[in-house]
Amino acid sequence: MITYLLRFLFLLLIFFLFRQVFTWLFAPGNQAKKGNSANTRRNQKEIKREQVEKDPVCGMFVAREAAVKLEREGEDLYFCSEKCREKFLEAPKE
Repeated sequence: MITYLLRFLFLLLIFFLFRQVFTWLFAPGNQAKKGNSANTRRNQKEIKREQVEKDPVCGMFVAREAAVKLEREGEDLYFCSEKCREKFLEAPKE
């Protein structure tokens, strides 16, 4: 009985290993992983320092294109997420 259980566990382990290898080899976007990481970094679009804003709630730096924007009293504020934006709106004004 124990030998059947051990065989089953061994076959299950082999199955999961093959599944992981198969997923790693044929996953979409895996082609970028195969290339030289230095070349990949050079090909990525660089974000200029002027295009990055600091979240006033958590202090994280976020690109303007990806940020959640709030206009308040003529000033544009940028947040990393809706959650930070909501925290800012719930906080009393100073």
